[in-house]
Amino acid sequence: MESKLNEAGEQILLKNFVTYPTIPCRDLSTEEIKRFDYISRENMFYNMVINFGICTRLPNDMTVEGKGADDYYTLLSLKVLPCSLEKGCKSLKKWLKPIFN
Repeated sequence: MESKLNEAGEQILLKNFVTYPTIPCRDLSTEEIKRFDYISRENMFYNMVINFGICTRLPNDMTVEGKGADDYYTLLSLKVLPCSLEKGCKSLKKWLKPIFN
């Protein structure tokens, strides 16, 4: 979502929905992993993301800028949908159990 000012100086929101593919972070190419170079390899967060995370394949020229109070800002959000396995999926309660217990 982007926020811009029209000719009258009023703020308008422009929604642009785009779907980007996701893959396990451990399957990223060497070039794609470079996006995480700002995190130390010894950092627990880095290891968790690479070993267990889901990463989005984003265009190299993509930027997110500004904040809600600025005249112009971009919002990036990730929507996680329930699974759609042929044999059915775990309930939300069972799905969350290993994560939050």
